[in-house]
Amino acid sequence: MAIACLIESRLGSKAFVLGDITRGQCRKAVDMANEHLDRKIGLPACCDPEKLMERIRTFPISEPEMLNVYNRLYKGNKDTSFGSVVRKIFSKDSFDEAFEKAVKDDSYAAVKQAMDIKGEEIEKRCEEYDISDPEDLPYYEVGDSIHPKIAEWIGNCFAFYRSILKEEDFAKLMNKSPRERCEWLVFQNRRLLLRDKDWDKIFGDILENPESFARYYPCVRVKIIGEEQAGLVRAIVTNDAFYQYTFSLEKESGSEEEGATDA
Repeated sequence: MAIACLIESRLGSKAFVLGDITRGQCRKAVDMANEHLDRKIGLPACCDPEKLMERIRTFPISEPEMLNVYNRLYKGNKDTSFGSVVRKIFSKDSFDEAFEKAVKDDSYAAVKQAMDIKGEEIEKRCEEYDISDPEDLPYYEVGDSIHPKIAEWIGNCFAFYRSILKEEDFAKLMNKSPRERCEWLVFQNRRLLLRDKDWDKIFGDILENPESFARYYPCVRVKIIGEEQAGLVRAIVTNDAFYQYTFSLEKESGSEEEGATDA
């Protein structure tokens, strides 16, 4: 993925990142690539509404067809930035034609969301929040607003995450040396993709503050299924600001014995 993003960045219109991928995966790939590049790269066109539309407008197809291609190729939230690019470029007639074709193709719902056709409530639901996709959680910054449904989901997940600290193995590991705990984390990790600098931070935290192990122990014990859960766990482990934020969402009132000061 990182190589594909690099190739598109360097070759421009001669290459295009495409496939069964998510915007979150692309962001991780770009971050990994930029750790080793002097000349940094950005997200591929499929993750950038303006870049994508610029590419599509070079295709020899009609405006309604461009709208349908835009909807199908874009990887990310169909939010304000997605809709504003369309409204800025295309006419109402193009919307109507694309809408009629979508109905014939039995894809009304997808196009309705993608092009905001009679769907302003969808845009309002997203534009009010800085984060409306769980895959963006690792990039949370202090003050960012999170969609209420996602915030509720985070609170429930974090309560379960913290409940794992009741396991006997956690208590046993707390009696071992910081080095042994670090080695245990590496050995147990099977599902969470972390960069070298993430591991360095984790090891540093545990060596400097033994109690911070409570932040990391559950990350190798929970079963991660899908990019949304992976994004949440990665945010807890790597993003200090997000980790502090999760304590305000936790549902179990009696589960703060390690507290938000662990890290």
